[in-house]
Amino acid sequence: MRGLLIAAVVVAALFLVGWLKYDNTGGDPTVRMDSQSVQEDTSEMVRATRDAADEIDRRIDVDINTDHATY
Repeated sequence: MRGLLIAAVVVAALFLVGWLKYDNTGGDPTVRMDSQSVQEDTSEMVRATRDAADEIDRRIDVDINTDHATY
């Protein structure tokens, strides 16, 4: 039962962010995934994560010989 609830929450979240679309044109109900939107969003997340990691790397300079961190 818990698994079904988790699956329902994940599907609802995918509809909310626009990755899943429901269409009922012509009496043929379909659900489709907007792969272009998924690719754009995930690329942006990867880019933002990389930028954040680079910023953290820039701010923290660790001297390995003395175990001294400079912020």
